[in-house]
Amino acid sequence: MERLNASGDLYLTHTRVGGRVLLRLAVGGPATEERHVRAAWDRIREEAARPTA
Repeated sequence: MERLNASGDLYLTHTRVGGRVLLRLAVGGPATEERHVRAAWDRIREEAARPTA
């Protein structure tokens, strides 16, 4: 989450549900389109695939 937020590509928050940490992405701007959500999901998946330091 910190790496994604630092990239400036998107901004995430987190919460705990049932002992698991979940990422949260607010999608509600009137100009938000499906392509924006798909691009955010792609970035999240890319970052998740990177090894952690």
